[in-house]
Amino acid sequence: MALNLKKAKEENVSTGDYSPIQEGRYDYIVDSGELKTSKNNTPMMELQFTCLDEKYKNRKVWHNFPLTENAHIYLIKFLEAAGLEDLTTQENVQESDIIKASIGKKVSAHTEINTGNNGKSYNNLKNFTEPMNNNSSPQTGSASTSNGAASKPAETKSALFG
Repeated sequence: MALNLKKAKEENVSTGDYSPIQEGRYDYIVDSGELKTSKNNTPMMELQFTCLDEKYKNRKVWHNFPLTENAHIYLIKFLEAAGLEDLTTQENVQESDIIKASIGKKVSAHTEINTGNNGKSYNNLKNFTEPMNNNSSPQTGSASTSNGAASKPAETKSALFG
């Protein structure tokens, strides 16, 4: 496979700041996703998001959705926010189809800062809603319910990349 590093370099200019994004509500776009297994052998879907806010433009945040029956509601809320309600009515939807359908979709999420077991801070996304706009500013003070889906791989990536 050939890599287009020139395009990646031009489109993903880094500010060199890898600290977590300030807490608040921001719009994101889904870049990619993959299926993983947590250290506790819980299946999960990891999605990579890019922040669309001008202050944090191109900053990456990873979010894990556990694929356990009790956690499905958090994935459903994300899919509804992304305009993928049709997937929530299916009885036999494949995880890979959810990932494919999610790529390129915009959502808004409350962004919080958590601290991992390693002492490093990372972002966690929750309370997904329809996007506010492409030049959103943070809105703080919203009520939230966490899905507790962060895992050490996401902590590490978020600590390094935002």
